[in-house]
Amino acid sequence: DRREDAFVTLRDDRYVVSIRNHDRELFPGFVHGRSHSGQSVLVEPVEALEINNRLADRREDVRQEELRVLRELTDALQEHAEGLREAHDIVGTCDLIRAQAKLALRIKAGAPDLNESGEIRIVAGRHPILADAQAGGGAPVVPLDLELGGERSVLLVSGPNMGGKTVALKTVGLLTLMARAGLHVPAEPGTDLPLVDEVFVDLGDEQSIEADLSTFAAHLRNIGRLWDRATSRSLVLLDELGGGTDPEEGAALAMALLTGLAERGTLAVATTHLTSLKLYAQEAAGMWNGSMEFDAVSLEPRFRLQMGEVGRSRAFEIAQRILPGSTLLERAQEYRSPQLVEFDRIWARVDEERRALEAERSGLAADHRRLADLAEKRSRQVERLNDRVKAVRDARDRLVDEAYQKALAEVAAIRRELEDELKKGHPEGGVQAARRAERKMQRVRAASRDRGPRRREPGRRLDPSGIVVGGQAYIPDLRALVRIERVDSEAGKVRVDWHGRHLEVQVSALEAPPEGSSKSTPKAAVRYDIGTDSVSRELDLRGQRAEDARENLDRFLDQAALAGLGQIRIVHGKGTGTLKREVEGALAKHPLVETYRIGEPSEGGWGVTIVALARPRT
Repeated sequence: DRREDAFVTLRDDRYVVSIRNHDRELFPGFVHGRSHSGQSVLVEPVEALEINNRLADRREDVRQEELRVLRELTDALQEHAEGLREAHDIVGTCDLIRAQAKLALRIKAGAPDLNESGEIRIVAGRHPILADAQAGGGAPVVPLDLELGGERSVLLVSGPNMGGKTVALKTVGLLTLMARAGLHVPAEPGTDLPLVDEVFVDLGDEQSIEADLSTFAAHLRNIGRLWDRATSRSLVLLDELGGGTDPEEGAALAMALLTGLAERGTLAVATTHLTSLKLYAQEAAGMWNGSMEFDAVSLEPRFRLQMGEVGRSRAFEIAQRILPGSTLLERAQEYRSPQLVEFDRIWARVDEERRALEAERSGLAADHRRLADLAEKRSRQVERLNDRVKAVRDARDRLVDEAYQKALAEVAAIRRELEDELKKGHPEGGVQAARRAERKMQRVRAASRDRGPRRREPGRRLDPSGIVVGGQAYIPDLRALVRIERVDSEAGKVRVDWHGRHLEVQVSALEAPPEGSSKSTPKAAVRYDIGTDSVSRELDLRGQRAEDARENLDRFLDQAALAGLGQIRIVHGKGTGTLKREVEGALAKHPLVETYRIGEPSEGGWGVTIVALARPRT
């Protein structure tokens, strides 16, 4: 049956039957069109007309209902339009920040320093696309180190083909634009990028048949545009500068352009193969060269920029790697000028010497690191030794303090024993107590060495010949023997060791050691007064200098403690308060002081400090 060959389909939202042209009479109705091949016709049978109409009505009802719902939603949201716009902006900003953060994490980017002084410093910078490829498992990227700006704002990069000159050029431009856009850049800390107003780029082949432009004409148009607009706040990137025309004429145009940019202070990075342009940049003010490193042994580029060096194009070396054994290279060598051959030979020797110097520098750097490690190790050893010395000194000070406190206790016991014997009226007991006291005093002197004032005869002048390193001298102010460690004849000073403390004193403050004093270890004599009759309960410091007042206060506290006084009175006066502060500072740290306070009005008020001495520990 020919009806079985027909099938139902949709045309303009109406159900129709697709039948062959010669079977059209089987389905009377409305024709909606033909198939692409023209062999079938799309017919809407009469029987389906009413059904399709009802479907069309229902579709219209659905559309109208959708419009009604949308209008209601629009009206409901209209009053929140301002908040929605703000939310949209916030969400957009958050999305942008999140995208920036994800990119920074992926390419291991960091925040660069920014400047408006027109300087570029890139530390281990990487092209962002190459960094992204590396993050995805691609080959490692050779980082770029570059400095530009200040007295030299124009950099001319030369070197072999396929050596990475254009990639370096693009890296500078992209990192600058990324920083200007607020993005992190794939570079190490220390990278400093300028906030430029415009970036001018002349890169690649822009010839156009429709615009009747050759490669050279396209370059000239770009150069003319940047020449008119570039300022000291611009960045200019030029690839293959001076190419596309006669080398001499192209080099002349390039020299004029780079000189003008350098005079304006414009940041510019250009690549070239023109030898005359390289030599010009080597001597011109405001410019310097950079070379892409090349391994002359493996004939492979290293993609590393060497600032301050002139690069060779190395066309023959690269051709030898790409076309090994080709007779073309042998024939090409015959056409090279002798001057260029000699030039390449000299250049190769310079490269060899440079590599030798770099190897030597690397060795020196390694030696420097080893020495630095040794110095650090030595410093740690000295620090540990100082800690041990400090611990020993602290322990010694504690032992001395304990011995001193014990001495005070024994002196107090002697005094009480003598007083008891005298009160009992037993002179014999007093004599025996005095003998015992003498024996105890001998022990007190041994235990209390280096404490209290020294009794001595008037000092003797120190002969200048006796002021030598390792010699001994006497300092009256300290009442102590010291050992001379260093002599500064010009300044008239010496450095001395006083029981582990290192002091600098004037030569005039030194005296000859007392006769009979030890030649090895300085010792201090101790004088103890057992009774209280010879020790006053009051010390008047008024009119004294701070240093003298502190020294007299220390001596008075020792004497008062040895005499067994419980409370003493320090008179410092009111005045400016300097002596009062000095006295309080000394009392706050003194081991013999239990408490101290300002005197009552009946005791002298603010001009007096009342001190309660500590009881000796037994």
